[in-house]
Amino acid sequence: MPCLRRPDTAGASSRSVVVGAVATRRHLVDVEGSSHTKPQLPTGRGVMLHPFNVGERSWRLRFYPNGDTADFADFISVSVEYRPQYGLHNLRTSAEEVDVRVTLSLLDHVGEPVLSQTKTTALLA
Repeated sequence: MPCLRRPDTAGASSRSVVVGAVATRRHLVDVEGSSHTKPQLPTGRGVMLHPFNVGERSWRLRFYPNGDTADFADFISVSVEYRPQYGLHNLRTSAEEVDVRVTLSLLDHVGEPVLSQTKTTALLA
């Protein structure tokens, strides 16, 4: 959230500075035994993961090992859900909109993102 700070005004009659705050966080999801989760969760059925906070807002991921729809049955799907009722900043009481960028990556065996398996998308919360 942008904040207003009072800068050094030496040589100026008045001045204001707006500083845009950027919140980033890495949320790691380990999928262990994926060959066992696929038969247990058919297409369209997902697992709701634990919530986490970024920028005073609460978020939650849902993981679909067989895709969220029939069109994506051969893929893994992940949805990102904003939870305004649980964050420290409740947008229901504010007209503020927040630009959100989500990057999802599959990691290699040493924990580094595989660039060909990385997707960034913009959301509006």
